[in-house]
Amino acid sequence: MAYVLTPRAVLSFPHLFVAKPRTQAPGAEPYYSCSLLFDAAARKTPEWKALQDAYVEAAKAKFGDKVNLKSLVEYPFRDGALKEYAGYGPGVVYISAATKKSDDWPPPTIVDGRLQKVVDPAKVYSGAIVIAALNPYGWEFSGRKGVSFALVHLQIVDATAPRIDGSAPADKIFSPLEQLEDEDSPI
Repeated sequence: MAYVLTPRAVLSFPHLFVAKPRTQAPGAEPYYSCSLLFDAAARKTPEWKALQDAYVEAAKAKFGDKVNLKSLVEYPFRDGALKEYAGYGPGVVYISAATKKSDDWPPPTIVDGRLQKVVDPAKVYSGAIVIAALNPYGWEFSGRKGVSFALVHLQIVDATAPRIDGSAPADKIFSPLEQLEDEDSPI
């Protein structure tokens, strides 16, 4: 199946410039990944419906037309109220999206609203508003089965949204100095 675009979402736990293993297990493979948080307004959009339809289509493609979706162990749409992280909570549904680091598959491309490639990791933070291009796929592993979303690309829609990772900008932590040292001296 082709990719599907999400509605606007809040970006959380982005690992998009440096792939990171999902577990601490020795030999765990690195992934580019993030979570996408959707509020009630996002879940009323045609893009949300398309995302859910793509999930059903991927399940049927992998497990057959008569698949009982409730039998799948891994359901990708999760209740944000079950997490205690900033940005999550009642009324939020989140999904995780990941792509394995591979020589055969490029890392996700990140662009801004003008479709210019974003290369500064500081502009891709927890709290930024994004749209993602995802590729849903069904899988079976160790007796478990489900549908997950591969992360294809990401567009930063609003990089002025407040951070939800607890990190504060330096200009909000420090005060300006009244008397500055010689500006020519090395720091």
